[in-house]
Amino acid sequence: MTITSAILSLSGDEEMTITASYSGFTNGEIIYLKGVFFKDGQTNYLGYTKKNDTWVKSSATNADQRSITIGQWDGTLVSKPDWRDTGYAGDGGYSAKVGFYYLTGGDLSSVNWSSNNLAVSLTAPTPTPTATLVPSSTPKPTDVPATSVPVPSQTNIPPPVNTAVPTVLTASMSPTKKMTPSLSPTQKMASESSGLQVLGETTDPIPTPESLVPSGRVSYKPLIITMLLVSIGLALIAGVLVWLKRNAGKDEQKYPTE
Repeated sequence: MTITSAILSLSGDEEMTITASYSGFTNGEIIYLKGVFFKDGQTNYLGYTKKNDTWVKSSATNADQRSITIGQWDGTLVSKPDWRDTGYAGDGGYSAKVGFYYLTGGDLSSVNWSSNNLAVSLTAPTPTPTATLVPSSTPKPTDVPATSVPVPSQTNIPPPVNTAVPTVLTASMSPTKKMTPSLSPTQKMASESSGLQVLGETTDPIPTPESLVPSGRVSYKPLIITMLLVSIGLALIAGVLVWLKRNAGKDEQKYPTE
């Protein structure tokens, strides 16, 4: 088996199509093929061979390699380097060849190699630098939701305290009614002869408790004035009564009872 290729330099994931010229096989015979790469003077092979839509590693078993049928095969196979294999010794010159297995006595033979090698140049792919993610903006701290203060409804507000002074309930008095004390006949005569006005005989209205306590604000001035007037009136009454008593004693001395 002799091989040729139009591509003799591979870089990265590039593939290499190899064309084989073969003889000594019978039509209908099934053989297994694989393409390999190696450094001159070494037997550590590396590479992949395309099998349908998959890639088979060169170190896989012979039965796992690509199988072809003589008389139906177009004589080509596709191969590419295995950059992770230990046989890869850095970029540079390598050799490529094709290995094949055939059935003998119902079993596959050991590997057989093409009669010639191809000089190729291999260049591994450049490692892709890992991109460092840089945040476009400084992350903001999580907002703390504002605590809402419940507003009491109108139905829960207690009624306002009434600070007004309650109205003093007193006996009904007419402001125009004359308050005349009951006097004995002798006291009436003494009052008429002396021309003195008895306290209480006045037409002026007497202040009512309602007038002394205005609504909404307590004022003690009217109460004090009223108490002063009452005190003066009582003093006058006491003076009149003392004066009447003295005159009544003089009258008894002038007109003794028979």
